[in-house]
Amino acid sequence: MELEGISMQWLEDSKRKYMEARRLIDEESLRDPVSEPYKSKYAAKEILSSLKNDIEGFFKHDVSKINDTFEVKGKSSRAALLYALIHFDLGVLAVDTEELNVGEEYLEKCTNLLRQFSQSHETVLIFVSSLNSLSVLWAGRNEQNKACEYLKEAEQVFSNYKKENKALPADFSDLFQPELKGSREGEFKIEKAHTLTLIKRRRPYFAQHRYSSQDFVSDKHGDLATTNTLKSDYKTKINKTHSQDQPYLLFHNQEVFEYEKDIPYSHVFNFEEARLVFLNAQKWLNEAKGYYTIEDHASDYVQVIQEMSKLFKSLSVFELSPERQCRMHKRRIDMLEECLKALNPQYYLLVCRQLMFELGETYSEMMDIKLQLFTSHCSASSESHAIKKINYLGEKAIEHFKSFISTLNGSDQKLPESLADDVVRPALIAHFYLGRLYSKLVFMDQDEQLEALSNSETNYKLIVDYVKRNPSHRDVVSQEIHAIEEMLQLIPGKMQNIMSTTLYP
Repeated sequence: MELEGISMQWLEDSKRKYMEARRLIDEESLRDPVSEPYKSKYAAKEILSSLKNDIEGFFKHDVSKINDTFEVKGKSSRAALLYALIHFDLGVLAVDTEELNVGEEYLEKCTNLLRQFSQSHETVLIFVSSLNSLSVLWAGRNEQNKACEYLKEAEQVFSNYKKENKALPADFSDLFQPELKGSREGEFKIEKAHTLTLIKRRRPYFAQHRYSSQDFVSDKHGDLATTNTLKSDYKTKINKTHSQDQPYLLFHNQEVFEYEKDIPYSHVFNFEEARLVFLNAQKWLNEAKGYYTIEDHASDYVQVIQEMSKLFKSLSVFELSPERQCRMHKRRIDMLEECLKALNPQYYLLVCRQLMFELGETYSEMMDIKLQLFTSHCSASSESHAIKKINYLGEKAIEHFKSFISTLNGSDQKLPESLADDVVRPALIAHFYLGRLYSKLVFMDQDEQLEALSNSETNYKLIVDYVKRNPSHRDVVSQEIHAIEEMLQLIPGKMQNIMSTTLYP
């Protein structure tokens, strides 16, 4: 392929710079501090902008010439291909950093450059990925019709490409190779991008059948619980907004409607109905788990495990047996702790925080179940064992919540005077859990029971003191603050009763 004035040295140097930009986006951004959430993405933007300026220099900064020279002797100009790729990445970065209008301009420029040659093996991945990103952008603006237009075009391009082009599609990094050839990685990514297209096109359909996060089903108490975790989460939920988006399971490019028959449109009212949904979702998640590994696709693997945990949690709502509920939560704990042990918090801090918090919640739920059994069914002969189990679960929950909080502490090992908006509620709720957990520990020793209540009081006071210092954050715990203040009034009386009772030796 003619490189149109691009030296091999520039191509080699540019590939190195591009891969560094991708590393910043895909890896380093996960470790960005909450005070600078876009630090790595801004650094990647500078690298990509520099590459963009280099390419414009090849055309003497007359950008109109890029369109004129996009096809040279029947082949795509390498400079123009790279120019389109850089526009795509800059567009995705702009959307990620909430510069939506800028992102739209970059992505539109990319698609306009490639549209005439969209079914070439060199361009198809960039083109389809760019259309998917534009659909996400417009869906976020609540312009569903416009979003669907991009998805329809993406689906048509992929369909035509599969029919007419036998060559493997080029991955983004392939564009920097001296000899541009397609690759298996490019094939994998275009299949994945097409899967996203199909999923997103089905979203309006799902909405008609009450699959949004506002769906409700009756639980065993007659209250209402969301079906989103039993349905949409496993078939339609896409969290990321760029070309690296991945569904939580592999569809192998079959039409999404093949899966719709396995998910009922009507509400789920009992365990047997919920179990059918559970089994199908579990099957799809196991397929995904069979592909991803913690070593090679850590983030995707953990997402699958987190979805499996949600699946068991949702099913437990319909289970009448406390013992079986506990077994479901134990399954969650086993899979989440396995993931947490395998991850290095230095590189996967945000994911580790999520796992720590969910493990704290799960142990806490098990403790509540055991406490309920203890107070209603425990015999004198099994009392000691039951108390040990309750305290073990409570202490494990405390351990995980403390681990979560430690990742937010400053250099003095204390919570900062003011927290960033995105972590303030999780941090305060973790302390709320700690206050509650300490108060539920069961001790026969007076000093131990008093110490537990003192720890409970300390955590509750921390929340109250924090919202006094930061009144603008009071709303994030508006549902809990009154209960916290009430508990702080009750704890001194409880401690006094313990000190005066004869039950303790």
